[in-house]
Amino acid sequence: MHITPQFLVLILGLHVALTVGYAGDTLASAEPQTFYEQRLLDAVKEMNTLDQFATEKEREYGEIQRRFRGVANLFNGIIVASPDAIEARLIYGKMLDRYGDRDGARDQFIEVLKRDQSIAVAHQQLGTYSAENNDITRALAYYLSAIEYAPNEAVYHFVLGDLLYTFAGQMIESELLDAGVLQSKMFEAFGKAAELASENPVYQFRYGEAFYLFADPDWEAALSHWRTFVRGSDLSAPQAQMITLHIARCLGEMGQYEEARERIAEVNSAELEDLRSALADAIEEAQM
Repeated sequence: MHITPQFLVLILGLHVALTVGYAGDTLASAEPQTFYEQRLLDAVKEMNTLDQFATEKEREYGEIQRRFRGVANLFNGIIVASPDAIEARLIYGKMLDRYGDRDGARDQFIEVLKRDQSIAVAHQQLGTYSAENNDITRALAYYLSAIEYAPNEAVYHFVLGDLLYTFAGQMIESELLDAGVLQSKMFEAFGKAAELASENPVYQFRYGEAFYLFADPDWEAALSHWRTFVRGSDLSAPQAQMITLHIARCLGEMGQYEEARERIAEVNSAELEDLRSALADAIEEAQM
């Protein structure tokens, strides 16, 4: 049993389309060619109806659970009839994860990899599951596999960097990774994520901040990153001003105090006042 590529694109995009309210054209163009595709389309429609229902206010937990079981039964029926239905297992696994059945989601992703080791998203999901259960060695292996099979997906590099950052102490203490290697790999992972998703502000902020983790940061490279970031992205006012403070910090670390003060003076966001004041004080102290 194989699903047609065109239908797979439509079915995987259906949840997003319904969520943002543009499902009409997507549903109209989703034309199942097989009984399996029809069943999967029906299950995804019901899943999205459940998601919308669950996010509305004042919904009773019992009713959400009843509807959840109904949708789960649809997916289980598909999987029983077609055990090698990778697409159904991926979608179902993600639904189980959203509704808190982490073990059930893990089982679906494991079954996916039994059938096709090259499914990067299954490796990533199992990596996250392992990290949440403090199985860091297994999480690292899964994330590296996700990158191996999909090296141009920014999110896989980002979650690897985040894993290395979050569990750095544990990895070094257990001798899983040398401190220098870990720091280098973490910086490389955040940098690759930022490169592959240049318009993602979360990735850009995380990469810029990763410069500061080194004992002797490359302040010129960090400054170049922040200046490129602030010019090339669609940012909110607080985000842009936060980057301005990062620029000021880099300038101060490089001894360019006057320009650093000029950048600090541009920041007027109330929510950044404490950071602005602390940086201004640090620059004044450094110049004494």
